[in-house]
Amino acid sequence: MNTIYSAVSDSRPQWFESASAADQLHYGELEQQLIGSRNDLEKQLGHFTSLQVYAQSLMSQALLMEFGVTLDPDNITTHCRYVFQQDGRTYIQEDKRSLTDLLLHGLHENGLRSQITFKSDGFLPSGLNQQWLEEVLTTDVRAAFGAEIRSVYLRAGVLAAMNNVTRDRLLLSVFAAKLQGHLDDANLQLIRRAIAGDTSLSLTPLQLREDTRPLCDVVVVGPLDGYSDDWFLYAPGAPGGQDWHRFATFRVLDLSLSAWTATEQGRDYLVWQTHALEREEIGGYLKTIPPR
Repeated sequence: MNTIYSAVSDSRPQWFESASAADQLHYGELEQQLIGSRNDLEKQLGHFTSLQVYAQSLMSQALLMEFGVTLDPDNITTHCRYVFQQDGRTYIQEDKRSLTDLLLHGLHENGLRSQITFKSDGFLPSGLNQQWLEEVLTTDVRAAFGAEIRSVYLRAGVLAAMNNVTRDRLLLSVFAAKLQGHLDDANLQLIRRAIAGDTSLSLTPLQLREDTRPLCDVVVVGPLDGYSDDWFLYAPGAPGGQDWHRFATFRVLDLSLSAWTATEQGRDYLVWQTHALEREEIGGYLKTIPPR
């Protein structure tokens, strides 16, 4: 598989070891460029980097506002003890979660609340108790994150940072494909031109149908003026053991994608690259495609 490896890893693949010193150095430079782009994207997203980071930030702010000190809710452990009756028997359930994770999971309904205690290897405010926690945990964090995240991803800085990550990931991956022998130098130069915005070439996400969203991370590169020249497919983790594929014509590319739909492994890959809201629909659609 044309996986992105670290140039400084102790377990570097043979294709990297076989590369020239200059190519190894260039790979390392591309890798550092990608790391820098990812770090910039995280800065642009702030606490919207992930749901977990968002929850951690909300709880940190709540702790700071209430107790006047900066505390990491990931380092505060909650111990929840539930006692309940069923079929005439008494059951006890105990859960341990960080304060961040408890915010994500929420509390049981009123009347079914557990006894909650707190532990930390560091400072623990005396006022941090179950009553305070129940007053704080009144918001559905997942819903709040979902309501805000769309507008965050429309910010100009975030969009630019995302484009940079995509560009640098493609540049690193296609160079790795060249080192592995999956592409030649001419292929590499053409794809680099497409990534740089050459108007004679197209670089577009793959859509299985016009009425559905593009597949995640799957990209097609080819000429704008015809279907007979070389075409390239970037499909990380796809069946066949490599991420970049070269095809003599667009029709050959199309037939290769069709061949994926004829196997369970191929269908599974395409379905999991589909948007979550469309996976069931696309999964059924792929099974109806006749072999070609």
